[in-house]
Amino acid sequence: MPLATFTLDEERLLGSKLQYALVGRGDIFINLNILKSFLEGIGFQGGFKLRRLLNNDVLILSNKEEEYLRFFNHIKFYVSKWSPEYSPHQDCSVVPLWVTFSKLPTHFINPVALFTIASTIGKPLLMDFQTANLIRTNEARCCIEIDLAKPLPSQINIRIGPRDLVLPCKFENVPGFCEQCHKLGPDDSFLNQAQAIELEDIETIRDSEENYIEDADFLLSMGIIALLSEEYSGKISTKLAHKGSSSPYYKDLEDFSDCIDACGLTAPPFTGGIFTWSGTRTKGKLWRSNYWAHSPRTGGMTGFASKLKGLKPVLAHWSKNHFGNIFEEVKDNEIKAARAQEDFENDPTEEKRAQANLASANLILSLNKEVDFWKQKANIKWIDNQLICSLPSEAEIYKVIMNLNPDSAAGPDGFNGYFFRICWKIIKVDVILACQEFFLGFPVPRSFGSTFITLIPKIEDPKGFGDYRPISLSSFMRKINTKILATRLATLLPKFISEEQTGFQKNKGVEEQILLAEEMVHMLDKEVRGDNCIVKLDMEKAFDRVEWSYLIKILDKLGFNLHSQKLLMANLVGSHLSILINGSPVGFFQMKRGVKQGDPLSPLLFLINSEGFTRMINLHMNSTYLGSYNTGNHPLISHLAFADDLVVFLNGDTRNLKKFRRILEDYQKGPGQQVNLNKSSFYTGKKVNQTKIASMFRSLCMDHGTLPFTYLGATMVKGKLRKQHCSKLLNHFDRYLNSWFSTTLNPMGRLVLIKHVLSSIPLHITAVHTIPQSIIQILHRKMANFIWGFKNGKPKYHWSKWNNLCVPTNEGGLNLRSLEDLQEAYSIKLWWKFQTDNTKWAKFMRIKYLRQSDLKERIYDSPTWKRICRINTTAREHTSEEGDHISWVSICHLYKNNEETIDHVFLQCNWSQNLWHFFAEAVEGPRSRQSLTLNQHVMEWNLSHRRRTLKGQLRIILPGIIVWHIWKEYNRIIHDNGFININKVRYKILNTLKDWSWKNRRKKWMLRDNNPANLGFNFFFLSGKELKGRVPALQIDPQRNGECSYRRGEG
Repeated sequence: MPLATFTLDEERLLGSKLQYALVGRGDIFINLNILKSFLEGIGFQGGFKLRRLLNNDVLILSNKEEEYLRFFNHIKFYVSKWSPEYSPHQDCSVVPLWVTFSKLPTHFINPVALFTIASTIGKPLLMDFQTANLIRTNEARCCIEIDLAKPLPSQINIRIGPRDLVLPCKFENVPGFCEQCHKLGPDDSFLNQAQAIELEDIETIRDSEENYIEDADFLLSMGIIALLSEEYSGKISTKLAHKGSSSPYYKDLEDFSDCIDACGLTAPPFTGGIFTWSGTRTKGKLWRSNYWAHSPRTGGMTGFASKLKGLKPVLAHWSKNHFGNIFEEVKDNEIKAARAQEDFENDPTEEKRAQANLASANLILSLNKEVDFWKQKANIKWIDNQLICSLPSEAEIYKVIMNLNPDSAAGPDGFNGYFFRICWKIIKVDVILACQEFFLGFPVPRSFGSTFITLIPKIEDPKGFGDYRPISLSSFMRKINTKILATRLATLLPKFISEEQTGFQKNKGVEEQILLAEEMVHMLDKEVRGDNCIVKLDMEKAFDRVEWSYLIKILDKLGFNLHSQKLLMANLVGSHLSILINGSPVGFFQMKRGVKQGDPLSPLLFLINSEGFTRMINLHMNSTYLGSYNTGNHPLISHLAFADDLVVFLNGDTRNLKKFRRILEDYQKGPGQQVNLNKSSFYTGKKVNQTKIASMFRSLCMDHGTLPFTYLGATMVKGKLRKQHCSKLLNHFDRYLNSWFSTTLNPMGRLVLIKHVLSSIPLHITAVHTIPQSIIQILHRKMANFIWGFKNGKPKYHWSKWNNLCVPTNEGGLNLRSLEDLQEAYSIKLWWKFQTDNTKWAKFMRIKYLRQSDLKERIYDSPTWKRICRINTTAREHTSEEGDHISWVSICHLYKNNEETIDHVFLQCNWSQNLWHFFAEAVEGPRSRQSLTLNQHVMEWNLSHRRRTLKGQLRIILPGIIVWHIWKEYNRIIHDNGFININKVRYKILNTLKDWSWKNRRKKWMLRDNNPANLGFNFFFLSGKELKGRVPALQIDPQRNGECSYRRGEG
């Protein structure tokens, strides 16, 4: 075998060019271009080259020492020094280490002396900043290339003339290096990859104790981690872990303990009592065996995450065994507490009193568990706070501006929404910066916080300040910020706002509140000790009395962080008010409490403020401290709240009403709300005597009201709505009909008034009540008389019936609304909500009335349920069950003889085939066949192209052009009811090719093939001249394709 010989000096000379070379080692294949771009992107100057080695290794060739040192010392990419002994299976033992020389004389702390000292250990590279600038005077620190295959010294001897100076040296972050496998590791404890082994066939440790310990030392010296086998995980190692009458075998304990220490094993910790298992002789903590067998045998973040994942079902099992079903526990304790209270009332002994107190205490404990559960579930989390506090983007700000009403009254600055819409391109930079400053927490300037207050009368003839409603007129810029916050906050409300509150929330309407109140009124006469009682509360100036300190506490309890609280309160804290009197502002004072009506955010803040009352009432009802309204076996409804309209349902016992009065007094101290007792009232059933009513009056200090009463604009009546209950509706109609301006309207004006005003008045009532037929006839007659007009105080002759006027205009009517049809439509809407909604009303109705999935009415059912049952047949005729569908076969619109598919329209239809055949003949392309799909045919054209010829280029572009023009013509025929003109489509395709030829007129292949010009192709060539040819007419075989032109649906 031929032999080439090199000396060591020659080898070092050859390798001198690679003195600044490094080896990068990766676990996977690395793209060198991506790696180089990445290294240049993080600051390396590009004075290096990358070359590929074996096994995904990368050779980094650097021509600068600075780049070499930066690579070698700081880069996160795993690198090692290149050496002539490079091998893809071994790591280089030379690594850079920081070494600290302690007790070094100060005059030796300079580069020359320090590098001379460091050269005794390895190759010095650089000093740290403190050493180079002589900040430390008693020690020096430098980076040295050190070979880990050699032992590291703990001291270094410096000979200065006749004396020796011994200095300690400390190495930092020394990696481990295995001399057997030549691999680097993070430290000496993990020299090899961990290998899990199992020692089998070891009957006892006593018989081979010495050998076992020697094996364990060998395993640890090789970096192998031993895992305890399952059969030994139930053993005990200490006397404290033993329980029983007989003494343990102490030699076993010592052997097992020595084995654990020698192998470096750790017993997993346990929770709970010391002995968690019993029943047999071993009595060990055997639960750890199963846990360890299924635990991930990896460390670090992956292992920790896996163990946390495994811990979750363990905790769930523990919670179930320890706490149980807290909701069932609450129900059971409620029943037990009620029974114990009844027993005590029937037999008021000390024993019964103690039992009642114990039952009440258990109920309170279970309720506290439920409160803690819902507190964890309902409160907002950090990600919700991040949603509130995040900076708004340009798109979000612009969307808010477009959603705000531009016609709303301007604030003190005089700019309304139209200014921001029209001038958006000019002012958007400043608007965005202003919005983002607000969300960063900057104080609101006084110019933004200035607000006008205008007074809107609540009644026709206001006489006092209480008859006015204050409305704030803020600047539009202020509304942008509050609207952004309101939009974000609205998405979080369902997480913490109770079901009893439905105001100002998406998918929660006023109709559900009215319908649920009607159901409670229907059960007002239900027999119960103390009688049922309905309390209608009137909160005096509710929006204006909100205490900010209380609102901030509620926000904090709900989980809003400090920054979110400041953002939500900034609109109120930074407000300065002026009152508009006769159009002029008077006064200028800072706002101290309340929320601003007319501001997008204020209604949501009022909801949050009212949540305290809702949860307080629910807490006292659920704890039986406050007697509840008797609804039988149906769900408990404690109260209903729509903004400041409150209705509370409770037991009418005198003591219970006094408790309720105390609750109201306590509540008024916190949020600043004030109950107007003069306008509040309570309602009872017909069977309650006057003596009981007088006692209830003294307890509540409110007037006793009689049905019907008005709630949210609807009449609350027990039973169906009757004619005498509709007087307000008729009076409302008459106010518009008898007003001065209605008598001056022309026929068109009267028609508009009926369509948009009069016919809309009964909608609110129709949505929740069935209006009597006699009232509907009266309203129809009033509108008919109004539209035809009056003469001498008498209605004119009606030239057409009212029902004829309600049909659409294209059928000869005036498109007016028939109240009978509207009432039927709203009945179907009620039926649909009952079937599909998840609102509190829908759930209550399904539980109360849905008997074996049948919609049947009974004589004692509520009018709402009867209305749903009576419309059930009609509603089902207009709906279909889930999964039902109707299939319509898609037919070709041109010939009505084939299914309309993509392949048929673009390729297989007769006129489409003619176009494909004509152009295939012109450029010698493939002809279409019935067995081919459109994709296959286009692929044939593309595969048959030749790029150096004109025909070859046409075979590439023609399929797309043909398909596009077929699609345009097909849509024109369908939507414009036109004719098929195949020659016209062909000319359009040729004109497109003509434009294409102009763009490519300088291509060389445009001169090589002029034959297509004879078939009608008009092309531009390099000379700029147009070579025209005769355009032959498209010949169509009548036997195959029929006529040349077709109308849609004919042929």
